Amino acid sequence: FIKSFYSETEQHKFGFALSFLNGNSRMMYDSGRLNMDTDSAGNYVNIDAQISLLRTNPNYSYFLSNNGSGLGIDLAYDGCINSRHNVHISLNDVGFIGWTRPGQTAEIDSSMMFTGVQIDNLVTANGNEFQNFVDSLDDKYVRTKTETLGTMMLPMNINFNYTYAIKPEKIYLQAG
Repeated sequence: FIKSFYSETEQHKFGFALSFLNGNSRMMYDSGRLNMDTDSAGNYVNIDAQISLLRTNPNYSYFLSNNGSGLGIDLAYDGCINSRHNVHISLNDVGFIGWTRPGQTAEIDSSMMFTGVQIDNLVTANGNEFQNFVDSLDDKYVRTKTETLGTMMLPMNINFNYTYAIKPEKIYLQAG
C-alpha cells in the first residue's frame, strides 16, 4: 500500500507491505569456543569446543513444506524535496517466524585429545575401525535432541539513500 503527497516542489510517498511467511528451512550454527592444536610431531590433536547446531527436520525440507509460519512488515518513505534532492528510507522484514514442527539440535561442550585410530592388520581392515571411532565420538561428546525450535525474529534490513542531481536527468550522486 502506498500513499502519495504532492505539492508544487515536493513529493512524498509512504508505503507498507504486510507478508505471511512460510517457514521452510532454518539452520543455525554457533561456535562459542573452538580451539585446536597439535604437537610438532603430530602424535595428538587437542580440541576444546563449545558448538551448537540447530536445524529444521530434513525430512520436511521439500519445496513449500511448512515447518512454521510468521508475519513480516516492510515500511518505506520516498521524498523528493526539490528537483535536486531525493531521500529513500526503508525497513524490510520486520517480523517473526514461529517454528511449529520439531527440529534437531546437536551440541558439543567438551575437550578431547585425539591420538589416532589403531589398525591391527592393514590387509584385513574393512573400515569398521573408523566407524567405531565416529560412533564413540557421537556417544561421548555430542548431545542431540529433537524439540520445537521456538519463535525467532527475522533478520531485518534498514536502508537509507540520499540522491543529489548534479545535472538533473543526466548525472546523479548517490550515497546510502
